[in-house]
Amino acid sequence: MNRSSLLWLILGAFLLSSPSLRGSQEQREYCAFEVIVRSSTGNPAAATSVSLFDDSGKPLMSALTNEQGLARICDAPSGLVRLTVGGVLCGTVSVGQLKRYWMQTRRINITYDNCSGDGWVPLGGCMLTIRVKAKDGSALIGAKFLDPHEGLKSREQTIVSDSRGRIFRFMEFGETMTGSVESDGYESQSVTNVCKRGDPRDSDLIVVLAPIRPQ
Repeated sequence: MNRSSLLWLILGAFLLSSPSLRGSQEQREYCAFEVIVRSSTGNPAAATSVSLFDDSGKPLMSALTNEQGLARICDAPSGLVRLTVGGVLCGTVSVGQLKRYWMQTRRINITYDNCSGDGWVPLGGCMLTIRVKAKDGSALIGAKFLDPHEGLKSREQTIVSDSRGRIFRFMEFGETMTGSVESDGYESQSVTNVCKRGDPRDSDLIVVLAPIRPQ
C-alpha cells in the first residue's frame, strides 16, 4: 500500500468515527407520548400505571412511571386514542380525544391521586340504596319504607325517599331486610334483601311503583 492510499484510509476512518457524521447517519427512535404524572400536591407519581387505548376502547400498551413520574407510550396508532392513569385503582384519570404528533413526541401532563385506602372503612354489613321510581322512570319523592322489625335507630339510614327518590338502608351480615315501599296514589311494593358476606357492600335496588287504578 502506497503512502497516498494509506492517507485516504486514515481520513476515511476519521470521518466515519466523527460524532457529527455518525449522528447524522443514526435515526433517533420516535416515541408518540411522554406522560408526566404528578399528584395534586405536585409530587411525581412513581410506579403508576399508564395505559393506551384506541378509539374503540381496545387496550394497546401500558407502562409504569419512573421516579420522576414519567412514562413513555411510544407506539400509538393513527386516529384518536385515550390515555388512562391509575389502572383499576381509585382515582383513575382518563384523557381522551388525543392524537399523536407526526414524528414529534407529544407530552401530556396529568394530575392523579390514588385514593385507595384513603381512610374510609366499609361498615360491617351491606349498604343498600333503594331507588323509588314511577313507571315513567321519574323519581318518587316522599315514598316511605315500612319496616315491620323497626331496624336499630342508631344506624345511619332513612325511611323516606329524598328529592332523588333514594332511601338508604343498612343491614348487618346475615341479616334479611323485609318491608314495603308506599307512596300516596301508588300501590305498595314489597321489598326483600339479604346481606351475605362476599356480596357487594354498596348496592342499589330499584323499586317501581304502579299508580292505583281508579275504581
